Amino acid sequence: MNIPLNIDWQQILLHVLNFVILFGGLYFLLYKPVKNFMAKREAHYAEMAQKAQSELDSAEKIKADYQEQLKSVEGEISAKIKALRLELKKDESKRMDIDDFLETVRRYTDATTITKRMVAELIDHIEVYHAEKQDGVTNQRVDIHYNCIGAFDVPDRRKIPEADIIMETRKGVALSYAPEQVAV
Repeated sequence: MNIPLNIDWQQILLHVLNFVILFGGLYFLLYKPVKNFMAKREAHYAEMAQKAQSELDSAEKIKADYQEQLKSVEGEISAKIKALRLELKKDESKRMDIDDFLETVRRYTDATTITKRMVAELIDHIEVYHAEKQDGVTNQRVDIHYNCIGAFDVPDRRKIPEADIIMETRKGVALSYAPEQVAV
C-alpha cells in the first residue's frame, strides 16, 4: 500500500493503536490512582476544615460564655464596690458623728444641771416602758438612745464586781450603774 506522498496507512494505524494502548494503560495506571488520591486528599482537607470550623464555633461559644460570666462578675464587683463605698461613707460619717459626740460630751463633763440644749445634743430618743410592780418594788424600764452610739446597755451587776460598777467622776462624786433587772 503505497500511497503518493509517502503516506503509509499501516504505520499510521499502528501509531494510533500504540497511542490508544498507551493512553489506556496510562489511564488505568496513573489517572485513576491520581484521581482517587486527589479525591481522598480533598475529602481529608474538607474534613480538616469541618473540624477546624467546629472547633472555632465551640471556641467562640466558650468565649461568649466567658465574656458573659465576666460581665456578670464585673457587675457583681461593681455592686460590691458601690456597697463598700456606701458603707465606707457611712462609717466615715459615723466616725465624724462620734467625734462630734465626744466633743459634745467633753463640753458637758463639768455641767451641774441638765439643759434642753444638752439633752437635744446628746440624746437621740428615750423609750419609757410601763412600770411593773414586783414584791412591793416598782421598776420601770427606761432606754436612752444616745446620738451616734445608740442605746447603752449597763452590764449585769451580778457578773461584775462592785468595784467595776462604781465610777468616781470627780472628787466626792461617784456614779453607780445598775442593770435593768435590779433597782438600786
